[in-house]
Amino acid sequence: HAIFSAMPTAARIAAALGETECLPLTVRAGRAYLGRFAPHPMPAAAPAPVDTPPVLTVRDGWFRYAQGSADVLRNFSLTLRPGELYALTGSNGSGKTTALGVLSGRLRLYRGSVYLDGKKQRALQPLRDGIAAVPQDPRTLFAADTVRADLASLGRDAALVDTVVRQMALAPLL
Repeated sequence: HAIFSAMPTAARIAAALGETECLPLTVRAGRAYLGRFAPHPMPAAAPAPVDTPPVLTVRDGWFRYAQGSADVLRNFSLTLRPGELYALTGSNGSGKTTALGVLSGRLRLYRGSVYLDGKKQRALQPLRDGIAAVPQDPRTLFAADTVRADLASLGRDAALVDTVVRQMALAPLL
């Protein structure tokens, strides 16, 4: 049913795993349901010492999407060190996604500095620098609802799709 795509992720996972009795619809129910599959919690990494050199730093960053438009980031600064975990929080339109775009190299500041491993960067090159970001809605990464249809949408012949499926062991996902 089309409305199923609007269900919480935990409910969609439960349905995909064959759950038929009670789908987890709330955050609490989702955590409880998914928690059954992770009986051994991962130990938290020790935080990096304060004197550990940063891997990525933004200093006094300013960004706008078009010249003459309002600034989305104003005087944005952030230092990321190995082993640290951050959460960007804020209301809709506060610049969280834009900040991640700058941090991943997808967007470029018009004022301010970005440092990668202590070296000032004119522009980050995501593939070279090993930086990536996942969109807010990962479904935007795919052109179709199934792996086979997504591969076929690339305009490749069926034999090539079958070869890729076999080489990447994707058959169980189809």
